[in-house]
Amino acid sequence: MTPEEAKTSPLILHGFPVSNYYNKIKLALQLKQIPFHEEKASPSREEAYLEKNPLGFIPVLQVGNRYLSETQAIAEFLEEVWPEPGLLPEDVLARANIRRAVSYIENYIDAPLRRLAYQRGGEQIPEPPELRDEIERALAALGRIGLFSPWFQGNAVSWADVVAFVTLVPVDELYQKLIGDSPIRQAAWFGSYMAHLHGQPLFAAIEAERQKVRKVLRRAQNMAAGQENPRFLGLR
Repeated sequence: MTPEEAKTSPLILHGFPVSNYYNKIKLALQLKQIPFHEEKASPSREEAYLEKNPLGFIPVLQVGNRYLSETQAIAEFLEEVWPEPGLLPEDVLARANIRRAVSYIENYIDAPLRRLAYQRGGEQIPEPPELRDEIERALAALGRIGLFSPWFQGNAVSWADVVAFVTLVPVDELYQKLIGDSPIRQAAWFGSYMAHLHGQPLFAAIEAERQKVRKVLRRAQNMAAGQENPRFLGLR
């Protein structure tokens, strides 16, 4: 498929807005002003879904009758086919710095806590010292390489801002739920930077939708546990 063919193909984003991985691509599509449709999908190991995403995860970006998975691969595809407005700067070292920041966030903040949550079944647990140390080191590293003036790389939004916003906010919530006091919100740069991102309409809308869907899911869980009257759920 050529870039020209990709541009004229309908795009469908498969996934669910509670997923930070789904929200990365949705926000990137919106920031780049690329038309797309959404189709609800959940992770699955059914053969039909594995044809779309061999690992069975979300999101999946459908391009015509072809399917693309893994958020970094999708982000690079969008940047190659629709270079303007760009989420990676022209400066090659600045581009590398953004990719480095994304690696810090995904590999040293999100992944360790997510693994722990899966292992412990979401129950509150004592804080593993190595977990806080790993996350604090990554946060300090982000503080060293980011400009935060007001965007991560300076005066323009980038892929780093997308990943930081849709990842750090829910990870901070998860840390508080599982362990308690979160080191994420204690990072010197975090408060003012997140306030700036929350002030952007597209960013704010992504977070508002995530919170709305989370609220519905919590009510559904409570209803299933007999803790809430189904008439308050607002579902049919």
